[in-house]
Amino acid sequence: NDNKVIYAYIFAVSDWKSGEFCIPQLEIKIPVYPGQVLAVLTRVLASVS
Repeated sequence: NDNKVIYAYIFAVSDWKSGEFCIPQLEIKIPVYPGQVLAVLTRVLASVS
């Protein structure tokens, strides 16, 4: 999708304690824990998880 205002929703499932959602261009690591939902404009910034 080429629309820059479409959000990707990331949510944790399964048995694990935590993880990180990384945005290398901004040098940001966002901690993600079970039960959280993260909404991201992934079309605008590259990301890795």
